[in-house]
Amino acid sequence: MIVLEKEIFAVSMVKFFKEGHTYEEECASGFFYKQSDNLYFITNRHVVCDANHSPEQLRLRLHVDKYDLTKNRTFSLPLYNNDEPKWFEHPIFGEDVDIVALPIDKEDISKFYIESFNKHDLNTSRYLDLGEELLVAGYPEGEHDNLHNTPIARAATIATPYIQPFRGRQGFLIDSRLHNGTSGSPVLTKPTTFIRNFNGRAELVHHHIKSFKKYLIGVHSEKFDERYPELDLSFVWFASLIPKIIERQ
Repeated sequence: MIVLEKEIFAVSMVKFFKEGHTYEEECASGFFYKQSDNLYFITNRHVVCDANHSPEQLRLRLHVDKYDLTKNRTFSLPLYNNDEPKWFEHPIFGEDVDIVALPIDKEDISKFYIESFNKHDLNTSRYLDLGEELLVAGYPEGEHDNLHNTPIARAATIATPYIQPFRGRQGFLIDSRLHNGTSGSPVLTKPTTFIRNFNGRAELVHHHIKSFKKYLIGVHSEKFDERYPELDLSFVWFASLIPKIIERQ
């Protein structure tokens, strides 16, 4: 069996570990991102330094065979080096941007089959309309196909103008019924044969591969307002922040 979707191998459930504690009932999500031939794991800042967890490691469940998805094992990702955090934060906004990038030693992860997003997956030319359909790939309440170790994709729509930072924060709102466990999930466009560019013009996607492409546009963070969960609104950080976090410039 050949699985074409990159997110099957790029997105992982995140479990927390601290000496003496495993937090079996709690989880989050995250995904791999490659830049300048270096590999990183992207998730929310509150995942790596939540006061309720204070984890020492994140534990990911990754595939070891591209064709047999039932073969998967745990990969441990240390969060500290001599008590110093290993993750990178945004160089200007710092903890006000709820995204971190954890560098990964490629030799350590060489026994696993993974895929990663990169700069070519970022949206640089397509205008995204209000109400446009999106996908959020993650692990709501930890639910997933635990035999094949694959995430669940939830439907979402853009709820606020995508190019306009919502209330001055570096992101936008989506309308989607998301749950705990989807913190750190990638937010993706759906494949399409027609796009609208930033000049407002409609374009036909002539390249057949690009018409199936999903673009990484954000990182899901949290419910917009916990006081009103029935609104089903969530905040998503711009994916364009990721390269700046990695470069730390």
